Amino acid sequence: MRKRLQPIHKLNNKIINSKINHQRKQRCIYQIGKINIISCLIYQRGKLGKCLIKKRNKGSWRSKLEGISQLAIKIDNQSENQLKQVLIWSFESSKQFVKKYVESLRPNLLRDDYWIKIFYILLERKKKLIKQSLLIYQGTRDGLNCQQYWNKVNGKANLLMVFKSKSDYIFGAYSPCKWESCNGKNIEDNTLSSFIFSQTHDQIYPLKQDSKQYAIHCNQNYGPIFGKGYDILINGNFTDGYSNLGQGYQFEKYKNGSNDPYLFGQDKPEIKECEIYELQFV
Repeated sequence: MRKRLQPIHKLNNKIINSKINHQRKQRCIYQIGKINIISCLIYQRGKLGKCLIKKRNKGSWRSKLEGISQLAIKIDNQSENQLKQVLIWSFESSKQFVKKYVESLRPNLLRDDYWIKIFYILLERKKKLIKQSLLIYQGTRDGLNCQQYWNKVNGKANLLMVFKSKSDYIFGAYSPCKWESCNGKNIEDNTLSSFIFSQTHDQIYPLKQDSKQYAIHCNQNYGPIFGKGYDILINGNFTDGYSNLGQGYQFEKYKNGSNDPYLFGQDKPEIKECEIYELQFV
């Protein structure tokens, strides 16, 4: 019968509860803390841990976990140096696991470093892990027009949208709200987890508390619309539109005028690529 692997965070608890004196535990508390942060990120839910191992389907991940498990069982009889080796090995294995996991979810238009920033903002706001990221719409593949856009997004929630403009500016937005094909409707975000971002400017623009009822705006004759007034408005042809960033989403440099080129790199959106991902959380 095959031995069931223990999640890393349970192994860390075994280390913490092992029969070593208080002083040695104190010396290792920093390393254990780092391990626990990462292992809890991966194994917050058992389903996700199994999903990731199954998804990777590589013996290297399983062998590393088995190695950590075997060493943790013998930890009581180890010297201090050997204990440190266990902690370092556990940390490095967890770190590589997290890196691979995060990279597998990265949108095509985002850099690795900026996606990590977005990933942890989503983790902080949702208090859940991303189980899967599905590319449901790609402008160059499906057509940059409102008909194809609404065919893909209607009735869907937790959408991460990433845009590339004519000036090669990369920006986008996330909202947990459900997008509905209609003649004009504001959708409220009571969680305040919606935000706009700019990879070009390396900035995040959170939804304002007093504008939560304007998180997104749905209109079947337009493309994506965010905010009050509007922070981002993309017309049905994905060329026309404007940005009043700072109306519904926080932006300290708001100029109190439309057609601000800050977000797009030019007055109009002139989108040449749009990717929309449906995020599934666990």
